[in-house]
Amino acid sequence: MNIHKLSKQDSCLIVQINSSTNKSSLIELRENYPKLLTQFINPGSILNLQHLIFAIKQSYYAKKHNLLAAREFEVDLLMRISITDQIEEALTIAGISPKNKSYLIASVGKIKELTQIQNWIVENLDYSTDININNYKKINKLHNIDLDKLNQSNIELDLLSYSAVKLVSRFSD
Repeated sequence: MNIHKLSKQDSCLIVQINSSTNKSSLIELRENYPKLLTQFINPGSILNLQHLIFAIKQSYYAKKHNLLAAREFEVDLLMRISITDQIEEALTIAGISPKNKSYLIASVGKIKELTQIQNWIVENLDYSTDININNYKKINKLHNIDLDKLNQSNIELDLLSYSAVKLVSRFSD
């Protein structure tokens, strides 16, 4: 499982689930693990795993400093991934639907709670510990951004900078 440190207290768990789902599964996980911030993500909406990790770190920072673009961390995360300031558009691009053959679970919180949700996932879902996502061409087309012109060594950060600019402009209007 992919666990990434966000701060001294908090980390994030990212897991790929190899089956379709419905939104009731997300609601169930949120109810069973209320101390965690949990979101299901369409894997086709991210460039790669590093892109998702950076987006989670940005949303985490925004939450800690009262800078979320939405009321909830989970929605802010989808907006950053989707490079949009529109919640509905973010849900369409980065949210899950019954058409998804797989999805990602991202949970943020303390290691103790992350271990509990990880154990539940191992016991109940068809998961993968190897997350190998490369949506370079799809993201290029989806957002109409020429990724070849971005700094290839920091492409994930450059992509999220587009998102940050869009979200900041929302507050300045």
